[in-house]
Amino acid sequence: MVATKIELRSQIGNDGHEVEIKDKVEIDGRIDHFTSAADFVMRGQRCNAAQATYEHGSASDLPAAYRNQTRIKVEGHYEGAILVVETLEFEQQD
Repeated sequence: MVATKIELRSQIGNDGHEVEIKDKVEIDGRIDHFTSAADFVMRGQRCNAAQATYEHGSASDLPAAYRNQTRIKVEGHYEGAILVVETLEFEQQD
């Protein structure tokens, strides 16, 4: 038998947790490792938010979010093992 189509329903993320695969992916949490807006890790997942739309902040706020452990929410899609972030929202402080 030869497969003509393979459909992934889930995969194990870099942090060891199972992640459901959908057209859109959403992750809520803190930045674990930060190099730049185009290269950071969140909950074990490498992310690229270089072209993202930002809510309640901008790309220049990411280093402070990493240092201060501010929660963020990202939404995007996978390109290989990288989550390409389309929308990044900073948690608003009360």
